[in-house]
Amino acid sequence: MLSNGSPVAGRGVAFSISRGSATVTPSQVITNSNGYASATLQIRNLSGDVDALACVLPGNSPCRTFEVNAVTASALVLQSVSGDTQIGSYGQNLQPVVLRVVDSSSPPNPVRVAAVSYLKIVYRWEGPAFPIERDEFNLQNPRDRVVLASSQGVLYSDANGLVSIPVPLDANWGAVIVDIIATAGTNGRQEMELQALWPPPPPNYDSESVPKREYPAIDKGYRHSQ
Repeated sequence: MLSNGSPVAGRGVAFSISRGSATVTPSQVITNSNGYASATLQIRNLSGDVDALACVLPGNSPCRTFEVNAVTASALVLQSVSGDTQIGSYGQNLQPVVLRVVDSSSPPNPVRVAAVSYLKIVYRWEGPAFPIERDEFNLQNPRDRVVLASSQGVLYSDANGLVSIPVPLDANWGAVIVDIIATAGTNGRQEMELQALWPPPPPNYDSESVPKREYPAIDKGYRHSQ
């Protein structure tokens, strides 16, 4: 509460609900030395818009209305803010993936306390597919993806519509690929892929100088080397 730009202490403020279904406690508050009066608005089921009214006592004037707008599940949009497509070094935690929940209006408004479900899968990193030897069509031999860990959960957006999904890694996993799928409402969806890779070889590294291991010939007379 202000009077000519200065805080007013010791004045009563009455809180009430003027629209929708909710409770506000306490119903009356005395302003503090900075002129602030605070109460808690509790909404058990946000099926529609809610208006809370704050009025100065005595006389209930002036008043100020605070609006809480319900957003349908079909109107929720999930935006990628940061953390997607990042590449880090193995053994170190990747930066969290940050998403924002907004509505479908233009410009969009951030949505608070929206549920964001996520599925996080950690795969062992493998190089690209390689050609099959002696294959006249030069087909690619896909590598099977090995799952090292997975987790899922639900996070709730803050006052700015943001959620942060942590990406901790175990150094024993080595190089990995992390796939994250996040959803909000009926249509909001983001798919992200992160990588933690082996460190690059030193500048003077020469792979041709590394001795190759020879193995004894097998029954069919083939010899394999690495």
